Amino acid sequence: MSLIISPTVRGLLAAATVTASLSLTAPAWACGSEPYIGEVCYFAFNWCPRGFLPADGTSVTTQQYTALYSLVGPYYGGTGNPNFTLPNLVNATPVQWGSDPSVPASLLFGKSRGSASQVLTVAQMPAHTHTATFDAAQGNAPLQGGMTLSAKQANGTIAVPQAGNVLATLTDTAATPGQKKGYAGPTVTGTDVALGGISAQLSGTGGVTVAPTGGAAVGTMPPNLALTACIVATGLYPPRP
Repeated sequence: MSLIISPTVRGLLAAATVTASLSLTAPAWACGSEPYIGEVCYFAFNWCPRGFLPADGTSVTTQQYTALYSLVGPYYGGTGNPNFTLPNLVNATPVQWGSDPSVPASLLFGKSRGSASQVLTVAQMPAHTHTATFDAAQGNAPLQGGMTLSAKQANGTIAVPQAGNVLATLTDTAATPGQKKGYAGPTVTGTDVALGGISAQLSGTGGVTVAPTGGAAVGTMPPNLALTACIVATGLYPPRP
């Protein structure tokens, strides 16, 4: 015995098969054929279909969208009397709310966080070094020091000083006081010799201050593509589990 199926029945079965296939393979961020109120969907065109509202932070009246307000409440802004605010997904990426061990603070439902850019503080800068050059002719540094010129309490035995000699007591008592010439003018010629018994010590500290430059914000936004985010305003009311 053979079963004869009319063309009309065959068409209905084919349509049902296609509908079931579409409902089972609905892609992420897309609403099904019978979406729940409060669902958020993305579209590749720049407007929201009938029964949807733009998820751009728009304020709507509670009286007109009572069912939607009963689900989203005042979480995204407004008091519900007379208006409440829709979720604002402009330049934002939705994430699951809750706590995460890798994040210092829990993300509360309906709250946003993050920014498209961030100005780094000194504490946030990675470890690095700077090369600094000190020009002694153009700069200055504080120094502390002292110099001692010593003379021996002993009779002098050398009339013409040599390298390494030290000052000593004059022994030429026959010379008239004030006539013992131990100095010469600045234009005198002769070989310079270093006297012994002179010591000097210098000490000092210095630092280099590197002034911060730039100060421009660092971008933190990943690559993205702008679509139209819409929230279902009229449709099936979602049943609680």
